[in-house]
Amino acid sequence: MKKKIKKDYKLIIFDFDGTLVDSIPSIHKTANIMAKKYNMKPITVKGVKNAVGAGLGKFLEDIFKDVIEKIGFENIKRDYVQLYKKYFKYKIKTFPGVLKTLKILKKKNKKMVILSNKLYYFIKKSCQYVGINKFFDKIIGRGDLKEDKPAPYPVNFLAKKYKLKKKEILLVGDSQYDAECAHRAGVDFFYLSYGYGDKNKIKKFKPTYIKTKILDLLKVIES
Repeated sequence: MKKKIKKDYKLIIFDFDGTLVDSIPSIHKTANIMAKKYNMKPITVKGVKNAVGAGLGKFLEDIFKDVIEKIGFENIKRDYVQLYKKYFKYKIKTFPGVLKTLKILKKKNKKMVILSNKLYYFIKKSCQYVGINKFFDKIIGRGDLKEDKPAPYPVNFLAKKYKLKKKEILLVGDSQYDAECAHRAGVDFFYLSYGYGDKNKIKKFKPTYIKTKILDLLKVIES
């Protein structure tokens, strides 16, 4: 039997929602409080999952399209951000194996960064709440750089910042935005199928790895 070869990845870039943390309950709760306020029908968990990943603007446009046409995008955004500040901790938790994986990677002296289309404020606060903030060298949220995922710019920025070759970088995520970003940047992609992304859209980008557990990261990363 052929032995699987581990790779010497020096930088591991993690997506946030659906990869490290299950935040759907808090997003779903916030969206439904707003739906009730705007006399909308309740929003399903599936509806929320389908809209997550491309950033707050796209999420709100998908969920509150009719309301935006009446009262404007900025009003909806303001309402959502104010409410989410109150409810972002609601039932939020790391996915199984996340804490153990991060601890081991830290011991291996791997550089770890969060790259997400979520706003920096909520990533930082959520990481502090679930106890994983200490593992990351940097957090990059929506709008922190001149381009967001799925553009390759954030990965290219990090490669330059840490003076790394593309073969030394691994992007870990659950969505088509992560898959496209990795593909366009020319780095390996570790797809976690337990997340919120569209599996068919993701597989078009031919992930380097397709796994059901984050602990499987340890099987492909050299010490």
